Amino acid sequence: MSESERAVDAASSAGFSAFYAATAPRMVQHLFLLTGDLSRAQECVQDAYAQAWRRWPHLQDGDPAAWVRRVGWRLAVSDWRRRAAFWRALARHGVPADAPRPLGGGGSRS
Repeated sequence: MSESERAVDAASSAGFSAFYAATAPRMVQHLFLLTGDLSRAQECVQDAYAQAWRRWPHLQDGDPAAWVRRVGWRLAVSDWRRRAAFWRALARHGVPADAPRPLGGGGSRS
């Protein structure tokens, strides 16, 4: 890697770091309002910024905050749909007969 390529990489890295520092807290708030779960919101934000880092050379010239917001929102909604489908299936079909019983209860008391 040449000196000029290293300089461009360093500048790109610094630009992404500044972008992350300026936008990540607000992105977590936005997704927390959507999910109601702080840890899930933080996971979605982390995944969205990881994807943004891989695409940073293409994103930095546009509106990267909008892109990260959209990706984070889609990750959160995808998770919500997966969980909703699980609960609908459980309500429709019940607990499988071969499912293990919960620990610490459910049996008769002697």
